[in-house]
Amino acid sequence: MIWARNGTGEGLLGMVWILLMGWIRGYGAWISRTHYRCEGCLTFSRPFVIASAFTGTYGVNYGRIADNIPRPESVVTLMKAAKIMNTRIFDADHEVLTDFKGSGIEIMVGLADEFLRDISMSEDRAMNWVKENVEPFLPGTRIVGIAVGNEILGGGKQELWEVLLPAVKNVHNALERLQLADKVQVSSPHSAAVFGASYPPSAGEFKESVMPYMKPLLEFFSQIKSPFYINTYPFLAYISDPDHIDLNYALFKKNPGVYDQKTNLHYDNMFEAQIDAS
Repeated sequence: MIWARNGTGEGLLGMVWILLMGWIRGYGAWISRTHYRCEGCLTFSRPFVIASAFTGTYGVNYGRIADNIPRPESVVTLMKAAKIMNTRIFDADHEVLTDFKGSGIEIMVGLADEFLRDISMSEDRAMNWVKENVEPFLPGTRIVGIAVGNEILGGGKQELWEVLLPAVKNVHNALERLQLADKVQVSSPHSAAVFGASYPPSAGEFKESVMPYMKPLLEFFSQIKSPFYINTYPFLAYISDPDHIDLNYALFKKNPGVYDQKTNLHYDNMFEAQIDAS
């Protein structure tokens, strides 16, 4: 399920998502739970839905910041052999999208941070990006989502905070104009840096500094039925406070767990505690 990270968020194959909202369509509304970029590692998670029965599937992040990695067509073979039918890439690489054609694997593509300001300024620029990187590959390649930026709010690039929502809106509007909005979702992954508190899970809340940007973003996502997408890092949380966090709690091994007195819930791993805090 988890484990290595190189600090950039994109390895050969990394993990994915968990459902937060009750609306589901394949990827549905989800939280990306680990988003570790591990050099050549393969990690998994499964989506769950709040106040509903389990539905959905698991998937992997497919990153390519590494050397000596297999060609995209080989990755398709690997995923299909492992019965992985959902993946996320961190860009919209045309070779990858071409090689995934006909595979049946659902893909979330990424609109990189460096394009956000430009995309936010004009719906036509968003239209050009979608026409170049999404529309030509449909329906053969099953692109089902666009991740606009990565861990923008709460991150160090504060100049991008205010352009995130306009960029998201312009991409969504471009999809609508192309009659693709019912097939391709728009979201934006966040890091745990957006939270002011996460322990105990019942105390989870956003930082005041991100609220002016998070609130309208979530209102828009609610309006278009798009996911809230959060990346969490159990092992990194352990590293930040090893004196007070049991390593076994971070690694899904047997441990006493943590009890939340407000909700009367017991957590035997940090992963689930972080999800509930979200």
